[in-house]
Amino acid sequence: MQVRNPGPYIEGVASGSAGESTNIDIVGRDLAQAVQYGQTNGIPELRELLVNMQSEIHKRPKGDWGVVMGNGCQDLIWKCFNACISPGDSVICETPMYTGCLPGLWSLNANCIGGSFL
Repeated sequence: MQVRNPGPYIEGVASGSAGESTNIDIVGRDLAQAVQYGQTNGIPELRELLVNMQSEIHKRPKGDWGVVMGNGCQDLIWKCFNACISPGDSVICETPMYTGCLPGLWSLNANCIGGSFL
């Protein structure tokens, strides 16, 4: 993947740990890629890794499916709405609901029907 404008400020190492015995260092091209906005559906190499894991671990045959990643709940909610809702569709929404969902529904001109389901 080509890194957009990594700039001269991308130097050094980003370090972290995953548990007591695993240290992670991100350097060079990986560090430059990590601090950039990437493709909308996620880093291709990571998506490919996740598809391969689904195929190997869960025995799901590779085919016309893929993996979409996001950088937070708002991003993923928006992607889910755009994949599942057509403009003008009616959507049943629990009330009260997470207000962060509303802009995604409004952008699709969804007919929101509120109700309590507890």
